[in-house]
Amino acid sequence: MTLELLGNVLKWSGRYPVPAKEKDWDHYYDVVHEKHVIREREGNIGRVRANPETFPSVKSCEVIWNLANSKWDAIQRHQATD
Repeated sequence: MTLELLGNVLKWSGRYPVPAKEKDWDHYYDVVHEKHVIREREGNIGRVRANPETFPSVKSCEVIWNLANSKWDAIQRHQATD
């Protein structure tokens, strides 16, 4: 889930402030974003907060970073033996 959210954030934040196509905007907010937030309502007061189970955290980003580093090291070792 972390990769899905971060991938979309990087895709749009890297080049455009928002998705350029309406269908991409709808998909991001209706599908991707909604998986990572919790909406609560008490009376006429609404609240939106990050879902601690799916929202990117330092720990989940560290796991992704370590996986990417391991893959990079493997690629470098493979290229060194060629």
